[in-house]
Amino acid sequence: MRLTLVRLRFESPVRVGNEDLIDAITLFRALMSSLAQLGEDLSELFEGVRLSALYPVINGVPYLKAPVRRVKCDRDRREEKEAKSREFIALPKLVEVLKLRPPAAVECSGEGYVWEDGQKRVEVKKEGETAKLGDFAERVVVYRNRIDRATGAADPFSFPAVVYKAEMGFLAQGWSKKLGRALKLLSETGIGGDRNLGYGRFKVVDEKEIEVGDFRSEYRYLTARGWAEGDFMAERLDNVTIYAGGNISMGVYMLTLLPAGSLAKDVKPLVLRGDNQAVVVNPVTIPT
Repeated sequence: MRLTLVRLRFESPVRVGNEDLIDAITLFRALMSSLAQLGEDLSELFEGVRLSALYPVINGVPYLKAPVRRVKCDRDRREEKEAKSREFIALPKLVEVLKLRPPAAVECSGEGYVWEDGQKRVEVKKEGETAKLGDFAERVVVYRNRIDRATGAADPFSFPAVVYKAEMGFLAQGWSKKLGRALKLLSETGIGGDRNLGYGRFKVVDEKEIEVGDFRSEYRYLTARGWAEGDFMAERLDNVTIYAGGNISMGVYMLTLLPAGSLAKDVKPLVLRGDNQAVVVNPVTIPT
């Protein structure tokens, strides 16, 4: 199974509400806006393209959210807490873990962790194969001041933002040169909120195909928020408020979606179309 890994280097903080990572839904919307500015047809995004959320890329290796798991470290509660905080796992090791029967059990073992399903086991090193959110992202509070035009008085305010300390990247199916041009435009205009103030600017490091590995599994792993019919395993359900924006007639939608790292038997693409834009929920899954 081959996917395209697109690596980015952010040059300014990013405003994505209360999120720490940019979800695939946001990436779809941003790319649609860039394609529209370039005068390109948007149908390609609806039909053959899938994206992941944005993840850290450390030493050239993407680290994705750990799949649904049962963590139990009997020796020390602090070790168990540390294991749960290591939410990200290197992609090559993730593929090995996904071959286990879900949900796998995770136990602390020396300098790492053992994932096992009662029949098979996979050893995962703590350093070099797992990561915590704080290893690559820092949430900051930005303070600003504006002037009330009616009274001339100062009106200080603040808002949260995220600073990415490592390269970030996403996985894509159906990536094309047209989408690469749209991404280049997006890098200059920025992604997220307050783009007019310079937030969300980045550089495209490179785009390259990577081999993820072919295997069979009863469940598929979601690399971003997704919608499923039938059986699934998830640590929670995300209530996602999606604003149509602009002059679109479809208004505001509240979607209940599976978060990244969930496992589902049947993942369905979901496209909510408005007058001239759409919301796309169609993440990359492993295996595809």
